[in-house]
Amino acid sequence: MSCIPHRGTAAFLSERGQEVGGDFFHNKVSIGVGGHINPIFGMDTFSALFMENLGRELEEEFDIQSDFMNVHIKGYVNGDSDEVGRVHIGVLADVVLAPTVRETEQLHVFWITSNKLKRPEMYNRLENWSKIYVDMY
Repeated sequence: MSCIPHRGTAAFLSERGQEVGGDFFHNKVSIGVGGHINPIFGMDTFSALFMENLGRELEEEFDIQSDFMNVHIKGYVNGDSDEVGRVHIGVLADVVLAPTVRETEQLHVFWITSNKLKRPEMYNRLENWSKIYVDMY
């Protein structure tokens, strides 16, 4: 799953350190955060399973001070042009919240508006799924 946290009109953007995420993310930036959707015993709907896993991923990355999240499922992401995309399909969600970032030692993070994301100097550094998201919006 991939989720794009928003704070006002700005989206969350991160750049991983070289030691995080493998060579396919080297010198790339990503919009949002993501992770695998893991099975959970007793979850009988995809919606419940998705929201539980989404909450886990967001808690790993952010210090969230509220139980309320405004989540909008945007669709699916599939991009076979890189090593990650060939073996994954993503469920993309926008999440409106104002969190504090936890992993500042491993990630360089910032908030960026969509018009700045579309500038060539930033767009060309985006990993593939982030480009798909920017192209959609």
